[in-house]
Amino acid sequence: MSALNKNETASPQTISCSARLTRLEAELTALEMTQLRILSTQQAGSDKPDPRSSVLKLRGSTIQQEITENPVVLYMKGTPVFPQCGFSARVVQVLSHVGVPFKGVNVLADPELREGIKAFTNWPTIPQLYVKGEFVGGSDIITEMTLSGELDQLFDKAGVAYDKDAANKIREANA
Repeated sequence: MSALNKNETASPQTISCSARLTRLEAELTALEMTQLRILSTQQAGSDKPDPRSSVLKLRGSTIQQEITENPVVLYMKGTPVFPQCGFSARVVQVLSHVGVPFKGVNVLADPELREGIKAFTNWPTIPQLYVKGEFVGGSDIITEMTLSGELDQLFDKAGVAYDKDAANKIREANA
């Protein structure tokens, strides 16, 4: 699914596909959480070090470097040009519509990064948005912040340039 341009509207097929992706992602997230609980339970009784811990530490330093070097970073499923989940697509659409330049990081390209970003923030879902090194939230939080004007305030405080008129139009269209 590609991001909508400012003058395009979602088609019924897009909305239907997005709803299916939402259900699928929720199921996958539940499955991933179950697998992580099982894995942590198995490791709790073991004296063996977790072989992934060194990888997660490496990923943590890589993540810290990314969010420090880039004012706005979105860890997402897919790329900004080709998001591969409805939640990631929604955040890309918001950022693109208000003209915020951001770095998109595709967690699907690296399973260790996908787990590493979740461990880094202790947040179980993707996408994850960072502004000036601070974790902001996922799709639902970004949507709420956009509609309430809190995202504008965050961008203003962080010195991130954005199109205020476009942000206002989003709120007007959803009033």
